[in-house]
Amino acid sequence: MVMTLVQNVKSGVALIDETGRFAVVNPSFMQIFGLDSELDILNINSQEWSRWEVYGEDGKLLHVDDHPVRKAVRTGKPVKDQLVAVRNPEENELTWMLISAEPVMKENGHIYRIICTYHDITERKRAEEALRKSEERFRALVTASSEVVYRVSPDWSEMRQLYGRGFLADTEIPSSSWLQEYVPPEDQPRVTAVVNEAISTKSTYQLEHRVRLADGSLGWIFSRAVPMLNANGEIVEWFGAASDITERKRAEEALRESEERLRLLGDNLPNSAVYQYIHEPDGSVRFLYFSTGIERLNGINVQDVLCDPSTLYR
Repeated sequence: MVMTLVQNVKSGVALIDETGRFAVVNPSFMQIFGLDSELDILNINSQEWSRWEVYGEDGKLLHVDDHPVRKAVRTGKPVKDQLVAVRNPEENELTWMLISAEPVMKENGHIYRIICTYHDITERKRAEEALRKSEERFRALVTASSEVVYRVSPDWSEMRQLYGRGFLADTEIPSSSWLQEYVPPEDQPRVTAVVNEAISTKSTYQLEHRVRLADGSLGWIFSRAVPMLNANGEIVEWFGAASDITERKRAEEALRESEERLRLLGDNLPNSAVYQYIHEPDGSVRFLYFSTGIERLNGINVQDVLCDPSTLYR
């Protein structure tokens, strides 16, 4: 029963006898260490490790006396979850693992067996390294840019980091409620729609929309983010920057309101016409606005004048 369990667990398991030989190993152990048959393992002494390059957590080659099994033999005490990296002789990649070694003693206090487990954490280490590099890139972006910068998860469900420059509140730990925190309810559907389009096409996200500022008031930003792809073309993260366009939007709104007041005034003057024009660099005149009073006074269509100012003089 025990042997069946050992053979089926995902972690590598080895039973080492008192001579230092591997007496029993499971398939996961064979896979981790790149062994093809039990004949390979029966001829390897557990304390030699000469077949593999073994590195410590600091990336330096591990001295043989610091190997988990050797430490357990030397001290007679268990070694728990020692982090090492093993380079398979037939491959160039490191396999990171947590190794535990548990001595089993005879009645006379001598070691009878050592039970070892080898838990492969290579994917976790790769993810940690990818995160470290991502954070380095983000810090570089923060240093090089004067804008708001941010990192978002592949599906935009999580704001991983946002440096708000005092304009927006910072996000220092991952937040899944970023949309509600930064974007007013009326703008959320539009932001979500543009995000979904960018995800589906793996293209640049860009949008002008309102945001909740650090002081609680509403402002405007122009936000742009690019997808970071892995070797398989999958999105692993988004890097973005946002600029404050609040003053520009306020100026545009003030201009719109001013033009609306001008139209209301011009369209309601009974015997007059109101217009707005500019001189072009070539000396010609271009009308920006003409009230409908021109139609009552001269019978000239407003759109005709806007398209061709010479209509006034015909």
